[in-house]
Amino acid sequence: MFCFLACVAVSLAAARFLPRTFRSEVVLLWEPADAADVLGSGRDLQTILGTLKLPENLGAIREALAIESTLDALAHKIEVRPDKSSNVVVLWAHEESAEAARILATQTVKVFLESRREMEVKRSEEAVASQKEALSKAGRDLMEAQAAYDGFRLSHGVWDLEAERDAAVKEVSAFRSDAYRSLVTAEAHQTKQGLMGAALKTEPSQVIVSETESRETLRRLAALRTDLAAKTAALTPDHPIVRGLEAAVRELESKGEGEVIRPERVLGMNQQREALRSGLTLAEVERRVSERQAAAFEVLEKRATERLERLATLEGRAAQLQSQLAAAKQRVIELEGTLAVAKAESLQPQVGFRIVSAPSLPIYPNRSYRRPAALVLPFALLGFVFAMAVVRFFLRLWPATPEEVAFWGGAPVVAAAGWPREPGDLEDLSAQLLGGLSEGGGSTAVVAACEEDQSTVRTLVSHLETRLVSARDGQSERVRLAVVDGEPQAKKVRRLTRAAARVLVVLRGGALSPWDLFRLRSQLGNPGRMAFVVIDLGPEFADEPEQVGEAGPYWAAYSPGLSQ
Repeated sequence: MFCFLACVAVSLAAARFLPRTFRSEVVLLWEPADAADVLGSGRDLQTILGTLKLPENLGAIREALAIESTLDALAHKIEVRPDKSSNVVVLWAHEESAEAARILATQTVKVFLESRREMEVKRSEEAVASQKEALSKAGRDLMEAQAAYDGFRLSHGVWDLEAERDAAVKEVSAFRSDAYRSLVTAEAHQTKQGLMGAALKTEPSQVIVSETESRETLRRLAALRTDLAAKTAALTPDHPIVRGLEAAVRELESKGEGEVIRPERVLGMNQQREALRSGLTLAEVERRVSERQAAAFEVLEKRATERLERLATLEGRAAQLQSQLAAAKQRVIELEGTLAVAKAESLQPQVGFRIVSAPSLPIYPNRSYRRPAALVLPFALLGFVFAMAVVRFFLRLWPATPEEVAFWGGAPVVAAAGWPREPGDLEDLSAQLLGGLSEGGGSTAVVAACEEDQSTVRTLVSHLETRLVSARDGQSERVRLAVVDGEPQAKKVRRLTRAAARVLVVLRGGALSPWDLFRLRSQLGNPGRMAFVVIDLGPEFADEPEQVGEAGPYWAAYSPGLSQ
């Protein structure tokens, strides 16, 4: 009752002194420059909002408002909650008055946006420096790639590999066509030469150039008549020359009527044969020329093919150098564009947040916690006290006294002492057990209920054996020691306990639960001949009886199984 009244008093005091707070609200909209951030998971937004409560920002807010408060206390007055389904961010500022809450919200937003602007400027400057360095490196890489490509072309005598390869392919094709055409022409001339040679063999060396039929008298007569006509025109008819020519004409006219006609033939060189011989010689020359042209074209084709093969072997390295050069050029172009964007961003930093709703002036304070605290706290404290009482009650259920052990274990307690907590109680404990052992005789199995008590049980058994030897003039009863240690040794323990006349279980007070004590009877397999020895009793149990239950029947049990 006293505890309950104390709880009520504490709760009323807490409800009385809990301060009233006002909450001012600001709504921000996150508008990142990159559209991919808008579609992201919101982790970037959480990270950005986490910078609001950095010590630098909280210190700036505290300095601007000139308030006496720790940074942790100020951080608890500011609450930021982003909307999971949108980019809306709600900021709440808590203060003891409405105006103070609005001022705190306004200053918080101002400091936050300013810090975001400074961070963006710093980030842009770092990005510009990084892009400049990257662009410089890319420029050096481009120069190295260009030098490597130019050196490759100069060393192999190739300026434009693709163009020279196409030219070589065309040359190979053209030379091959020309060689084939020349061979065909040579074969045609050879065929022509054969035909003309055969025709030349059939042609004679001379032929009749002309064949005429002539009369000598008539020919001479015609000549004289011509001469006579010329002289008559120039001389007088009585001129002796004219008269002489006239006499000669009359004489030949008289002779020409009976003259015989004689044919005349003119032989000459056979022009057809000469033409065939000339054609044959020309065909031989043209055949040889065509054959030499074909051979020359074949040589040129071979050289062009070798050049094409050499160019083909250079294609891999040339393609690699070209790709490196193209990649270096593309890298420079990309970095130049990125650098331009970074410079533009550094000149106009994007904060990324826009105020949608200005800090509000709260009309009513936040819902007070005084009444819930006054109602809940007493019952919570009362429940705690009740729980502690229940726990304490159940802790006391673990058998700790000889009477509790005898009740839950279903067997008598034949001895109890504070040993080994009190070393002097060992003699008292031994005296309690020696009487029963001396009277009962037979075999006794001493079992440790817990594994950690094995050494303690061995010490007790050793002390008992020493006392028995002294009491019986060196003739001691045999005492067996077994340990109850779960399933691996259950068969061994059961075998030893069944063979013994009696079983003596040694356990500490409060070491086993009621269920464990009850289970010992079935584990040992000798429930009718089992008794307990309770050790390590505390001073609070000094008045408890040392023996509980009927010990006489227990000590009277006898079995010769272990007496041999």
